Amino acid sequence: MKILSSLPAAVAALLMFVGCDSVAPEDRYTIIDDSEFVPQRSVLVEEFTGQTCVNCPGAHELMASLESRMNSADHIGIISVGIHTPLFGFDAPRGFVTEESDYYSSMAESAPSARINRRYGVVNTDKWTGSILAEVVRKSPISFSDLNARINRNGFIDIAGRINCADDVDDCRLQLWLVEDDIVAPQLTSEKPIADYVHHSVFRKSINDRDGDPIEVKRNSAIRIDIENFVIPEFVSNNENLRIVAFVFNEKEGVLNAAQFPVQQPN
Repeated sequence: MKILSSLPAAVAALLMFVGCDSVAPEDRYTIIDDSEFVPQRSVLVEEFTGQTCVNCPGAHELMASLESRMNSADHIGIISVGIHTPLFGFDAPRGFVTEESDYYSSMAESAPSARINRRYGVVNTDKWTGSILAEVVRKSPISFSDLNARINRNGFIDIAGRINCADDVDDCRLQLWLVEDDIVAPQLTSEKPIADYVHHSVFRKSINDRDGDPIEVKRNSAIRIDIENFVIPEFVSNNENLRIVAFVFNEKEGVLNAAQFPVQQPN
């Protein structure tokens, strides 16, 4: 499956990022025939950020640019989640820092930075494009299907779906996160504070264990996702802007694949 009729131009634009002088030669990637650039997976980007980080808005713009080129109706190439660190943020409900975001960002010594599919350590913005391009073309042993999340009549979230396994992979875990988009809240920038900055892709809470739940990924099998009555945190700003991010990972291979899907409102 090819993505986007304009994919050659999109890939060329991405390669312009990769070819800049700030990226070491060993971290550059070349696609000779970009018409054959075939995405194999969705890449999870854990973007470490904060409301008092003056350079983070520029990183948000970079990520938005990458998403606009790599995401389409046919394939989501990048799933970015903004994880706010205590070094550069305020605790919820005033801000976006929680005990779980503190836990996930504990290895980040600075912001903006990110983990790309949990395979390259924590990297700065000059490594984002190359790392994402390298990951999106790697064949994945799993895929997601029939994903659905809905707020039930009691105001809780029910989640369902399937993980389809094409091969055996050891020691895997399933992680489900609640993410909120379009939150209006203060943000420092390199020029001035912005009181009504719009924050996208903000990590809110882990739906299951913060280290994920163990699953058995076996060839030609399927794993059912079935969660009922997840309680929406009180600090969520707008239920209509919620979505679920799901991913499977292990220590050896990082993130095997990821998916995202909206939280539907009650009927």
